Amino acid sequence: MSSGATTELHPALEALQPLEKSWYANLGLADLIVGNDRTVRSLDAYPKPLPHDVLHMRESSRLILAGEKDIPVGEGGAWARKLTFASAIFGWGLRLHKAGSLKDRPDEFTPDMVQWSLKDLGTVNKDSSQLASASVMCGNVEPIPDNAAYHLKLAHEAREHWQNYPSDKPWDIKLDRTIRRHSVAYVGWLATGIFNLEMIQPEDYAIGRVFQVATPQDAINLGWSSLEGHESSRLVSVDEAIAQATAGEEVTLIDHRPLQALRMRYGYGVRFANIQAISKSWPLIMYNAFLAEANELNRQSQTLET
Repeated sequence: MSSGATTELHPALEALQPLEKSWYANLGLADLIVGNDRTVRSLDAYPKPLPHDVLHMRESSRLILAGEKDIPVGEGGAWARKLTFASAIFGWGLRLHKAGSLKDRPDEFTPDMVQWSLKDLGTVNKDSSQLASASVMCGNVEPIPDNAAYHLKLAHEAREHWQNYPSDKPWDIKLDRTIRRHSVAYVGWLATGIFNLEMIQPEDYAIGRVFQVATPQDAINLGWSSLEGHESSRLVSVDEAIAQATAGEEVTLIDHRPLQALRMRYGYGVRFANIQAISKSWPLIMYNAFLAEANELNRQSQTLET
């Protein structure tokens, strides 16, 4: 596995990076708990397309603030689990309506889990940190260990940010730093043929596997069992999709992060049955513009060098 040598990204490519969906889900939940519509207003004012998970989070928040109980949540598993946890602990009585692949993803939550420790919550749903993160945003003040899961650390960071931010001020913009690291590695790969990306959390696995800097055994060694609990079982599905792409077959996977990686690696010469799934975390119009701009900038750079 590799370690990136640069964090630079051309301004035109920076402008095409998506919002950090988990960050706004954390802040949005904290705002809901106190009846503040700030997250809804902040996202209403955002001038660029929203990732679908953020869009569904905003609209479900709007409904909850209006007193509705039947809440469509789209396909966002983390947001659905946050709402499930909060509804149980605060007695909201929400009835969540899931869509797409989320309808088939198991959820092991039971109401007694609102009393569980962060460590115990981290053993649920294929060792996902989603319920532990929900607990943090709902008021759990247990300290988190230095080796805590990435998204649990992000929730802790979001809670501190929420506590110290003026309640009447719109949220500042926070872009997805995981996708940005992937973008930097992709731009480097275009220029040098070397994909430099450090594997620091499970969401790095799909792109690392596609670009041959990570293996399933690496993920197992790192304890990333949560890879089994996403839109697909990524330890298996990513390899299946790579096999389809390299054989010239249509890629049938419906999982946003592997699809982002596969389109980067194999370009437009491969057919994707569910390319729109990319929009879950990166609006497709912005993602396609990013690929086009990155390739054009690389072409210009190569031309100058010759």
